[in-house]
Amino acid sequence: MEIFSERLNLEFIPLPVSSFDDLSPALDKKLCDFIPMMSKTVFRSKRLDFTALYTEYDVAIIARENSPFIAGIPGLKGLKTRIMTASNLHEKLIAQYPKLTVVPVKSIEACLEQVSSGQLDTAVLSLPMASHYIRKNGMTNLKVAGHAGIKEDLRLVVPKKNTPLHSILSKVVRSLSLKEIEAVENKWMTIEIAPPMDYTLLWQIAGGAGGLLILVILWNRKLARLNREIASANHKLQDKTKELELISTRDSLTNLYNRRHVEKAFEKERLRTLRYNHDLALMLIDIDFFKAINDTFGHPVGDGVLKTFASLLNANIRATDILGRWGGEEFIIVCPEINIDNGQQMARMLCKKIAQTPFDTAGTQTASFGVTGFKKGDDIQAMISRADQALYQAKAKGRNRVETIE
Repeated sequence: MEIFSERLNLEFIPLPVSSFDDLSPALDKKLCDFIPMMSKTVFRSKRLDFTALYTEYDVAIIARENSPFIAGIPGLKGLKTRIMTASNLHEKLIAQYPKLTVVPVKSIEACLEQVSSGQLDTAVLSLPMASHYIRKNGMTNLKVAGHAGIKEDLRLVVPKKNTPLHSILSKVVRSLSLKEIEAVENKWMTIEIAPPMDYTLLWQIAGGAGGLLILVILWNRKLARLNREIASANHKLQDKTKELELISTRDSLTNLYNRRHVEKAFEKERLRTLRYNHDLALMLIDIDFFKAINDTFGHPVGDGVLKTFASLLNANIRATDILGRWGGEEFIIVCPEINIDNGQQMARMLCKKIAQTPFDTAGTQTASFGVTGFKKGDDIQAMISRADQALYQAKAKGRNRVETIE
């Protein structure tokens, strides 16, 4: 919020609320202008408008220190579990695991105290908040027993129909650099998780090895079976590692590169451009009137448009181009080894292709393009700024067109 305040040259006055459920009513009663931290859900989107996310974090399964490892949400079967009500997490869990028995709770501290005292087996909470209250209240008998496989996102939120404020806040969110986001996360949301290793099986094997000689053959057979299980577990772990690597670089909805990966890939191309004196172009793409699609047909149809749009772009760019979802309905393409004129030609081809492609329920759609070329001394923020200005000109001139700024 300090960064946003500085960028907008405005002073923000915080309005504390007593519980999570009081956030939306505060907007409805016009007690505040916007909410600085909220996760987007289908239910909330009916009443509120969200900017693109500016950070996200893991959801953890909290249990007592003697609890075994819990393999995700399916591992909670048969356990007494609580989650936060009126939350992104609650909505996602109910949608993905309708048979999961959970007891909603409004207070994170009360929830953790019940797990600590043994009234509950587990709690499913956001990792930073759980870590904060565990340290604050000295609950040393609690640990992270597993990960939910769900991420919570943070966005700025405004009331419906407040389009000018939504536009202003969206631009300031897009202006955040990777370094600024990482600095905030390192300050507030970093936690080291080192679950204790279970040595029970190792001591059983060691004790068995010191037993009677007649049992050696039986132990060898058992060890062989365990080795096979360990090998199988290692293969599964490698598969999970690859999956996590994919998640860390891809947007979950469109499967395009996410913002962080695009920024890192751009930096590599920038260095290569400087070294070999090659060209480099960048374009920002925004789906025209996308908010109207969500308002008219609902968010599932809007998500379908985003997926189709992403596939259409991906099928019509070069193998060397770097395509990513920049945020919301905005996409970015980094184009190595082409200048701004070639980038403009490519953008016009894509613009025409989009306008000619039907989008199922939503019908024909169009998009606006902002294109710029690399100049000595540019970083990604400089090029994004020019491309964003060009994109703004394209929308101001009627949309469904390409504009460039050198």
